[in-house]
Amino acid sequence: MYQLNETAARASEQRSERIVEPGEYIGILTCAEDITSKRGARGIDCVFETENKHIAYFTLWTFGTEGKELFGYSQLNALMTCLGIKSLTLSKGAVCKWDRGYKRMLDMPADLFKDLMHKRIGVLFDTETYYKPDGTPVVKAVPAHFFQADTGLMASELLDGKVQPQQKEKLIKRLRHRPAKEGSAPPAAASQSDFESLPYDSLNDIPF
Repeated sequence: MYQLNETAARASEQRSERIVEPGEYIGILTCAEDITSKRGARGIDCVFETENKHIAYFTLWTFGTEGKELFGYSQLNALMTCLGIKSLTLSKGAVCKWDRGYKRMLDMPADLFKDLMHKRIGVLFDTETYYKPDGTPVVKAVPAHFFQADTGLMASELLDGKVQPQQKEKLIKRLRHRPAKEGSAPPAAASQSDFESLPYDSLNDIPF
């Protein structure tokens, strides 16, 4: 029934680590949750994971409080293009989140865009330092661009029918780390209740 799998044996010793260096990564989205901020902004909470168990938590904010398209909307469409997806539909599911009351990770009901999940995708990440509500500095990965994992083609190249990637290497050279400004503090506009709805080790720029 079972045969020794040496790769699986080695994988048992791997632990998840957050992405903290700018660069090119290939993996899958293990979560793509439809979310709404306290004041009505819409977005998709994402968890990205590489084969080596490097993880990034980020949110693509797609529409502001007045329904205006945000930059995350363009990023979402680039992501869909790279995955070959024409439209998205919501499905019921569950995500593992940090529960501040129980102080542990728990499975919670969620509305998911499952068409985005568990498909290989390439991401070019910037990184930046932010402050948690308690003032602790943390480095987070920020998606700059998506690309097709198997070909390296960017969304515009796919739409233009290109077969040879040319843009990705240029964009990689622009990736950078953005340090927190000296003396800066967590955004005053974001309340503690807003933080609690986000991944437990991630603080996102909520568009109010």
